[in-house]
Amino acid sequence: MWTGFSQPCGVLCQLGPELAEWQVKIIPATRIIAPSDTVDVIVRASDGSGLEALTLFATSPVDTIRQQFSVADRHRVEFTFSIPVSATTPAGSRIAIRAVVLDDQNFQVVKHDTVVVGFP
Repeated sequence: MWTGFSQPCGVLCQLGPELAEWQVKIIPATRIIAPSDTVDVIVRASDGSGLEALTLFATSPVDTIRQQFSVADRHRVEFTFSIPVSATTPAGSRIAIRAVVLDDQNFQVVKHDTVVVGFP
């Protein structure tokens, strides 16, 4: 089950057909991860007018990781991330994964997903 969502409807819903071309996906390789392991995630983004930046955040109860990429002059990107999970992350904790993509017209789309730290 994918739990992604974009910004609430408002100005973005009134932008017309260009917004329909926006695609941002977070695809975790697994939903349950062990402490001291890594979360492998693919992030895909596309936009008809062009992209500017992609930032990925992973937040657990013990750590926050942030990676930012300039993707200027590209219409489609795909990045694979391996996010380390601390050995001290308690079992049952959630790791929130957030991708923030900015296009060349300064519109932003945010997607969220979650994985759970399992018992070793």
